[in-house]
Amino acid sequence: MADGTEQDTDDNSADFELDTPTPGTQNITFVAPTPTPTPTPTPSPAPPSIITYTISNLIISPNGDGVDDTTSIDLAFSESVKAEVDIIDSKRRKS
Repeated sequence: MADGTEQDTDDNSADFELDTPTPGTQNITFVAPTPTPTPTPTPSPAPPSIITYTISNLIISPNGDGVDDTTSIDLAFSESVKAEVDIIDSKRRKS
C-alpha cells in the first residue's frame, strides 16, 4: 500500500515480506560454512607375508648319528625380504 503498510491478501500471516522489513531490526544474511575436505589417510603397506613353506623334517636330532641330523626349510615370501630362522630345542632354547 502507498502508506508503507501491506495487506495480507491470502490471509496467510506466516508470509515473509522482503519489501518491508520489521521495524527496529537488522537484516542478517546467513552464509553456510564451507565444508573442509577430510584428508584421506594413506594406508600403510602390508608387511611381507609367507606364501608357501616346506620343512623336510619337523623333528631333528643333530647328534651326528646320521639319523634326522638335518632338515631343509624352504620359504617363499610375497616380496624380497631378509629372514632369520631360529631352531629351538624341546625346552624352547635356541641352538
